[in-house]
Amino acid sequence: MGFCLDFGVFYASAVLIATRTFIILGMEIDQGGRIRNVKLMDPGISDYWAIARLEKESFGEDAWTALDMIPVLLNGDIFRCKAVSESDGRLIAFAAAEFNRSAKSAFLLTIAVAAEARRRGLGSLMLRGCERACSERFAGGRMKLTVSTVNNAAIALYRKHGYRRVGELSNYYGEGRDAYLMERSL
Repeated sequence: MGFCLDFGVFYASAVLIATRTFIILGMEIDQGGRIRNVKLMDPGISDYWAIARLEKESFGEDAWTALDMIPVLLNGDIFRCKAVSESDGRLIAFAAAEFNRSAKSAFLLTIAVAAEARRRGLGSLMLRGCERACSERFAGGRMKLTVSTVNNAAIALYRKHGYRRVGELSNYYGEGRDAYLMERSL
């Protein structure tokens, strides 16, 4: 399966006003099935329902609702990136991070990867895209995130990228479902 990764930020109020395109590279899958190079470009709002489905597939009852996704796709202070299958154009990964200008930081809102595309490096690529967008806006800034205390794969991903646990949030995902607060300097 081949992949195409789209990175971008779009600014909107009621309609799309402007877009910004990032670097464009070729895409390759190495012998281990990991993504080596990707094509980077702007995502579109037409992915709304696909993103909502991917969130539900990835996080089950902890997923953002379709209504929750509307501000994520329209807020100009949120960086978004997506990966789509080259073979059929289907969305296979999505990430978003919200910028906080006053704190010179960003908060990772979500990284969702389709089950069949996991363990190929997409989560790392999505995370690095969000981190790059934050560091471009805020030199010396910080990236923060929350992760379920039982999501061992995500915790391992974040630790691999230099995140450290700075707190624990009781009942963050509902009764008895806690989260770790993690962060790193960029």
